[in-house]
Amino acid sequence: MKIQDLVESEQDNYDEDIEEEEEGPRYNESNFQFNDFAKRLPHPKIVRACGLALKTFVDNSIHTNHCIVKLLHRIAFDCKMYVMVFQLSIFRSFHEIIKMKELPQHKELVKFATYIIRQFVKVAEVNKKVFMEVLFWKSIGECYEIEHGYTESHGKKSLQKVWSEEEEDEVRRLFMEHQQSGNEQDVVDWITANIIDQTKSRRQILKKLKDLMLLVDYKGRKKSAKSKSSNWTTEEEENLEELFEQFKGSGDPMANILENLEVSRPKNRVIEKLLVMGLIRDKKEVNKKKANRGRK
Repeated sequence: MKIQDLVESEQDNYDEDIEEEEEGPRYNESNFQFNDFAKRLPHPKIVRACGLALKTFVDNSIHTNHCIVKLLHRIAFDCKMYVMVFQLSIFRSFHEIIKMKELPQHKELVKFATYIIRQFVKVAEVNKKVFMEVLFWKSIGECYEIEHGYTESHGKKSLQKVWSEEEEDEVRRLFMEHQQSGNEQDVVDWITANIIDQTKSRRQILKKLKDLMLLVDYKGRKKSAKSKSSNWTTEEEENLEELFEQFKGSGDPMANILENLEVSRPKNRVIEKLLVMGLIRDKKEVNKKKANRGRK
């Protein structure tokens, strides 16, 4: 009888453990794409932290210095954001590093510092303002402008498109929250609905997600039916302008534009709109380009 009571007691304890496990937190497995993760590294806060750590390179262990260089290398070389490392405090550290270039433990630091300085010289040849830019920590958009040319301001419209560092952090937080929640709603639509600044359009948020390299190979939400209205909304015009800039140098600009439009429209209407917006002067500019055939 005692043995039976013991067995029943153990069974009750086992059942309680099972219930506790079922009521506990649940975790879902997800594929980790390192390349996608690496593309989120270019951020002024990360570069600033690396710069602070680099100031004490003399006291750091060899492994610590290796980790600093590896992270900065991911940003500067893998992500092509070497302009983000153009910062006066980091250059001061580079100056001290190069003075100790004979020491074998600093070999990796010297190699990276030399690479960044060479890139700085190349950019300085075409943009003299880069000497002033080294005083500031830079976002991805600012780095692009320093290297490829500054965009002109267009009054209030351009001011509304300026993103603060806090707003960029909010976009990152909302993006990660959406990814971790398993929400099936389109990520751009979800962020647009939940962002604090409701004046930000879906097009602006999509562009910012791409600038921050959070979206890679984004195919967009499911296309809506063809618009019954002949009038174009502001977002549609922005979408068309962005697609034109993206595909104007491709082999078949019009086909690419039509394929990626958020709101489908007939080809002739799209060409007509491109002409009205002054993006093209002749419809031949967006025709499929003929392949150059070499002589036999």
